[in-house]
Amino acid sequence: GKFIKYTVTPIRNDGVAGTPVTINSNKILAAPPSFKKIDISADKNFIEGSTLHGEAEYFGGVEKSRLHQWIRVDGDNQTTIPNTSGDDNYKLSIKDIGKSIIYSCKPVRDDGIEGKWFNSQPTQTIKANLPEIQKIELTGSAVEGDGLCLVVDYPEVYSKDISKICWYHILDSENMYTGDSSSKTLNLENKAIFKEVGDGCDYDVSLEDVGHAILGVTIPIRSDKYEGPIKYCVSNIVAAGEPSGALKIIGNHEQGHKLSIEYKYFGGQAGALHIVWFRIYKDGKRLAI
Repeated sequence: GKFIKYTVTPIRNDGVAGTPVTINSNKILAAPPSFKKIDISADKNFIEGSTLHGEAEYFGGVEKSRLHQWIRVDGDNQTTIPNTSGDDNYKLSIKDIGKSIIYSCKPVRDDGIEGKWFNSQPTQTIKANLPEIQKIELTGSAVEGDGLCLVVDYPEVYSKDISKICWYHILDSENMYTGDSSSKTLNLENKAIFKEVGDGCDYDVSLEDVGHAILGVTIPIRSDKYEGPIKYCVSNIVAAGEPSGALKIIGNHEQGHKLSIEYKYFGGQAGALHIVWFRIYKDGKRLAI
């Protein structure tokens, strides 16, 4: 709304000044209403229940007002979120989980001229607001023939009926984690590192487990099927049980018939089996046959 006056005074090389020359600009017009930048901030992280705030730096004369809208992004699809047209704040809901959010704003100049809609960059993917399990304990004995139990104290938000517990052999303890020391995660999808061997709260330790550490993992699940952060415990290396066996004589116990034995070994890998038959007399004496 103003004019710019520009004056030049010519000066000769001997220092003598000439008559000033003045020129006036046309009346300065405001630039079209726009935003220099537009962005989104969150009061917490980008998780369900957090409040997002749209921020836009105006440019183009004097701003009168601005129009707002929030857009939900799901892959290539963008949907304007209902009832968000008048607010630069938006509270994330369960519908936003797994999707991204865009803040869109249109500037209006004080003379009523409207600019175009400006969009922020999409946020990171919105995550469910699910608490971590604070108490988890591995009880029992990592010895062949004994058992392990994963005792989990689930927060009320989770459903115990649909939350999962899985058991794994750790095949490569040096590479079981991904990420740095501050954000280590288990690489459970890698079959060369983990072998799933069971599920449920209890796990019976068998000969196949000897020499392996056992990993007990719980996946807490909310009633709406959203999964929370996993928690886990790792056992000691499973030790073999004390060597023992069960022996049974089978066959017809009559003269002229052949007897044989049925033998079951327990306690690690069986060594060489040495069988001796004895004839036992009424007085208790035994004689090797």
